[in-house]
Amino acid sequence: MAKVTLDKPLQHRGASMKAIEMNLEGLTGRDLIEVETQMNQEGKFAPMADFSKLYLSRVGARAAGLPAEAVESLGARDFNRVVNAVQLFFVGSGSSGLPSSEEEEKTPPEKP
Repeated sequence: MAKVTLDKPLQHRGASMKAIEMNLEGLTGRDLIEVETQMNQEGKFAPMADFSKLYLSRVGARAAGLPAEAVESLGARDFNRVVNAVQLFFVGSGSSGLPSSEEEEKTPPEKP
């Protein structure tokens, strides 16, 4: 669970939120595709979605159970915190699918 503490509380459904909690681990590929499809239907294309602030903010909103408009209404600093948390989740260590240098050191070399 990624938690982003906000400088300015978010007003949503009559409540004042001082932090946004995003269940990024609970997202599925289908969630990501649906976010991208919705953007495309709106005429908003992101050739490199994993680096698009719009895409990342919408993924964050989905992971937090918030409407995209709520995240997009955040101040610039808070908005970037949400976007950065999502991006770090995607590109964090071990996300490449390749073994890390530490894992390579543990694996004995193949014998010819």
